[in-house]
Amino acid sequence: TAAATFVSRVYRKASNSGKWGNPVALEAAGAAKTRSALSVACDRAGACYAVGPAGGVWRSLDEGRTWHALPLPAKPGSYSRVVCPAAKTCVAVGGDAAGASALIEGTTVTDIPLPKGAGAGILGLACDTAARCTATDGLGHYMLLSIPNKAWGPAKTLPDLDVVGKVVALAC
Repeated sequence: TAAATFVSRVYRKASNSGKWGNPVALEAAGAAKTRSALSVACDRAGACYAVGPAGGVWRSLDEGRTWHALPLPAKPGSYSRVVCPAAKTCVAVGGDAAGASALIEGTTVTDIPLPKGAGAGILGLACDTAARCTATDGLGHYMLLSIPNKAWGPAKTLPDLDVVGKVVALAC
């Protein structure tokens, strides 16, 4: 996507002073050498992760002062959302027409195939426990991810779809 050509800079706010620090540019990631990120989340242990539309995944262990690209799966997805339900465990989703998802465990990024019928990009993502996340797609479906099993359950149609249309954000 066009956004993948931009260099993202991550800003961090010092907790004591309330002042914003200098932005940090992301290093090149993956075969596409992307430096663009769309979403950032931190896990319960303090590691932060950024994900981007050309498949980039980065990690910071020092509150966002430095960012390092993680090795990607053979077919990295286009990621626009990341959530971290537990220490060293994050889920990234996104995609355009096909949709994409990955499980990030520390420095390992694993592609998690979406269930049959899911598609048109994964728009919403939230985790209600350390072991389960829910996602929505652009076709009006929702699906549950079992983190221990590294697998999505079947795509199911949202109730009252004619009223809802599609869900682009979730929260737990």
